Amino acid sequence: MVPRIRVDLNERVDGVYVPVRQSEMPFLPLVGTQVQVFEPEDRVVGTATVSGVRGSFVLLTVDWDTLRDDIQHIQTAATGNTAVTFGMPRMFAGMSRRGTPLPA
Repeated sequence: MVPRIRVDLNERVDGVYVPVRQSEMPFLPLVGTQVQVFEPEDRVVGTATVSGVRGSFVLLTVDWDTLRDDIQHIQTAATGNTAVTFGMPRMFAGMSRRGTPLPA
């Protein structure tokens, strides 16, 4: 199972790496380990690779082409049912469900 790590994709080290505090990692990071990154603010998920450790930070190289909408599990209070919305590539985020561009 690939570890899921919460990140801030707007933070960068050396203009390339996305930093994560070691204390927020669920495992001892090894260079080359592949992880799943997610950013709850923008509700996106993708893949990254541990590129190194600098001080108390783990440096991740994000594969930007893998970013997509995160799968959301929404439980409705009224019915107690769970609705699942499946993620789709970010390139389709401005399109309707029929594939036509949304009005501006």
